[in-house]
Amino acid sequence: MKNISVILGNAKEKISELEQADAIFIGGTGGDTEEIVKLCQNKLKSGGRIVVGIILIETLYSVLQVF
Repeated sequence: MKNISVILGNAKEKISELEQADAIFIGGTGGDTEEIVKLCQNKLKSGGRIVVGIILIETLYSVLQVF
C-alpha cells in the first residue's frame, strides 16, 4: 500500500496538522463525531471522500446532521 498515513493521537488536536487529503477515514471518535467530521471537511480536497465507521445509531444521527 502506498500514499496512506496513519496518525495516532486525539483527532481534534491532530486534524489541524493535516495537509489536504483525497480521502479521510474517521473511526473511534469517542462521542466527538460531529465536531471531527466538521473539522475534516476543511481538510478534504475537492471531490474527496470522508468515510465514517459507525456502530451506534446516535453516531449515525450525528454524522447525518453534519452532511
